[in-house]
Amino acid sequence: RIHTLSRTENAGLFEAVVGGLGLLGVVLTATLRLRPIAGGTIRAAIHPVRDLEELEAVFAEATSAVDYGFGWLDTFDRKNRGYVETARWTAEPGGAAYRAIDTRPHRLFGVLPYRPAYPVIRPVMGRLPMRVYNALKARAGDGGAGERPVDVGEFLYPQAFSVPQPAGLFPGGYLESQILVPDDGAFPCFRELLAMARDGGFESWLCSVKRLREDQFPLSFSGTGYTISYVVPGRCLTRPGFEPFFRRVVDMTRDRGGKIHLVKDQLLRRDDVEAMYPHLARFQEAKVQIDPGGLFSSDLYRRLLAAS
Repeated sequence: RIHTLSRTENAGLFEAVVGGLGLLGVVLTATLRLRPIAGGTIRAAIHPVRDLEELEAVFAEATSAVDYGFGWLDTFDRKNRGYVETARWTAEPGGAAYRAIDTRPHRLFGVLPYRPAYPVIRPVMGRLPMRVYNALKARAGDGGAGERPVDVGEFLYPQAFSVPQPAGLFPGGYLESQILVPDDGAFPCFRELLAMARDGGFESWLCSVKRLREDQFPLSFSGTGYTISYVVPGRCLTRPGFEPFFRRVVDMTRDRGGKIHLVKDQLLRRDDVEAMYPHLARFQEAKVQIDPGGLFSSDLYRRLLAAS
């Protein structure tokens, strides 16, 4: 059966399908409203910060009048130094055309072709090389001043260009989580999380901070607050103390009314998702209505989302 969905027609199903992880059917066609831009180049600026407290203040001020903004942190540094990078679309016509990310040459740390480099580097990849990389990245951020033209893909997906395909570089692949906490509790939560990670030797090898806003879609990773990305090598899953550490991170997030990205998870429980995604029942009702036989499914759906 074919359904036509929009904000005004079958609105409940529309909201469940958007961000629905492909679990309700196949989208045959979609009509999107786009914003016209001059090209694939934006004007970006870097604002260095000495610690997490300064990042919070600079983030709020520097991103108030731009189109994009994110923060980066050196989690190996006890003060969590880093920078906030902001960007705005340029009004100048004739900017470079946007190219899909997977059509561009990717280089490790922007220098080495990553395919031949990874087999050589992987055996020695560990906390020390990543500590050095983060320190150098912080120092590069210290030199940022004024706006400069940047390819929009490199700005929006910086990790894809500095460490492309990290699963091929990190021993045992990698574990990534993205944690969203409402405005008031976000930075106290991040401060506690990073301190616990450093004390346990579980520092995030790559760490960024972004700000999101709320929307009405039941499974959407949204909310008026800040997110922090946490990335560690997959071998951490077998290290003593990691699962209790991550359990504390989940509990901290729940207690502050936050949520963890569903597709960046390996360790959530069903009761976590029910608490973090309070509109889950709306998605489950849509699932029963449109796919009662459970034709569209996944391990994540069966583990965390299916109605009991």
